[in-house]
Amino acid sequence: VYSTIGLKALAFDCTSIVLRSPQWTADIRALARLGVLQVAVDAPDLLELLLRPSPSERRTALRESLYVLHTAPLDYERLTGER
Repeated sequence: VYSTIGLKALAFDCTSIVLRSPQWTADIRALARLGVLQVAVDAPDLLELLLRPSPSERRTALRESLYVLHTAPLDYERLTGER
């Protein structure tokens, strides 16, 4: 229901579905138009989207760029000069 959950779901390897809303931001409209966010209007739409294979390749690239996944953890000791 809430667009922030739809965006946060992109961080995980799962289908991210948002319910159509007039309150979508331009970014959410763009991600829906690109097919990164799946759009449901009602419960039957939601069920159909959950059963359909998800477009994982595009979502994986976006997830890695938005959430900086698969990078080495920060070396805080080196950054702060403390040992």
